Amino acid sequence: MTLKKNVYIETHENVTIEYETANLGSRFLARLLDEVIVYSTLIITLIILLFTLFDDSSLNLFNLVDNWNIFYVIAIVYIVNFILKYFYFVFFEMIMRGQSPGKKAAGLRVVSTTGEPITFSASLVRNLLRIVDDLPANYLVGAIFIFFNKKSQRLGDIAANTMVIKTKENTRFTKQLEQMLQDEINKEVDMQEVLDKYLESSENNKSPDEPIPEETNATISKHEYEILAQYLAQREFIHDSNIWDVKLFNYVFRRVNAQIPQRMYYAYVIQFLIGVERYNRQFYT
Repeated sequence: MTLKKNVYIETHENVTIEYETANLGSRFLARLLDEVIVYSTLIITLIILLFTLFDDSSLNLFNLVDNWNIFYVIAIVYIVNFILKYFYFVFFEMIMRGQSPGKKAAGLRVVSTTGEPITFSASLVRNLLRIVDDLPANYLVGAIFIFFNKKSQRLGDIAANTMVIKTKENTRFTKQLEQMLQDEINKEVDMQEVLDKYLESSENNKSPDEPIPEETNATISKHEYEILAQYLAQREFIHDSNIWDVKLFNYVFRRVNAQIPQRMYYAYVIQFLIGVERYNRQFYT
């Protein structure tokens, strides 16, 4: 049995995206790094508690157990341990888009089985079920499921409809983007100036459900459509996506010879790209 497992997901635009799932080795490394952080935090918490609750010099290691404060320490340590062990991952998976510090260092990310970003409820389910995956000890149940499951899912992943993927796949896709854009990017354009305009625009985060300008009703090639659709499907996970937004906008804008008022250029970057993708979907799906 090969340790490398690839998952192929078909998006709503009928574009197939390939992900490599995280194997036992990479997940073990990510968990090890996260547990170093978790237990370091727990030790620091314990030290702070000892200094806070036992500031009376008359208390020492010999009569500590005779004082009720020891039970408060034990209770607080257990609570902090539970919160860190399970909600640490939920917290970071929400603010780091499916990653924890350990997963980020190991090049991993949690996504839904449809390739979409993980939701709070899914993160909560998969992390609370670590209790089962940890049985009987040292993550044995989880490791067995990861090894034999075709998507490298542990029980928590199966219940939450999530999977852990390797993020290095984005590098290969951005090379495809570069190849398509390299001959068309206007070398005279100051990309930093363009990016600044885009980021400063108060309207660049428009909802995809808002009306899309008719100027996006322009045809592009099948290859260009596939790259564009794949980009929009993976945009959430692509590094420097704001820069790629502008590069793709400049490319497609000139490619279709769109007539958009200059005041709308960088306010409707995403709207324009989504509009072109939606219009061309009818021809290639």
